[in-house]
Amino acid sequence: MIARGVAAALLLVLMVGTPSRAADQTAAAREAFSEGSRLFDVGEYGKALDSFKRAYLLDAKPGLLFNIASCHRKLGHRDEAIEFYERYLDKVPDGPDRDEIEKLVATLKSSPPPAAVTDAPPVAASAPPVVASSPLIVVSPTPAPEASPPPARSSGRWWLWLVGGGAVIVAAAILVAVVAAPRDAMAAPTTLGPIDLVFH
Repeated sequence: MIARGVAAALLLVLMVGTPSRAADQTAAAREAFSEGSRLFDVGEYGKALDSFKRAYLLDAKPGLLFNIASCHRKLGHRDEAIEFYERYLDKVPDGPDRDEIEKLVATLKSSPPPAAVTDAPPVAASAPPVVASSPLIVVSPTPAPEASPPPARSSGRWWLWLVGGGAVIVAAAILVAVVAAPRDAMAAPTTLGPIDLVFH
């Protein structure tokens, strides 16, 4: 009889405590989501990713998978972005933005994975090897060759050099613009940003 009373009291405590715990988890998920949205807005995609993951672990709303995928895309994590966009599409098969997300996933899949970034500058294949000189070797200076006189200037063709130099500068600017242009879907602009969620 006493055991039944203790069990009933314990069950009552657990039932009363459960809504409070769920409310606490929802509040924590809401806060993590808000933090992630603010971080995403200011370009702190790595920190936003952590916040969105924390929110998802507390309250598994499918929209958070989309937000996680968007952070991975912004960070250049192509494979992870594809994976989380596809998880989102699996959870929300009738989403209003499905066509746009599927196009983005197809673009990501067709683009090569981003190359690893290194801090070391590339070394030219034709560069001669660098040989360290020993402090014990003494090299006697050789006299410099006599300077040859500068070539005579042609006063009538200065404009040709000016036009040619301008053309070279314009061509170099175009080349720099082409090289600096984004080439992959990771940098492709899209109207898709993080999804705004409502937590209950």
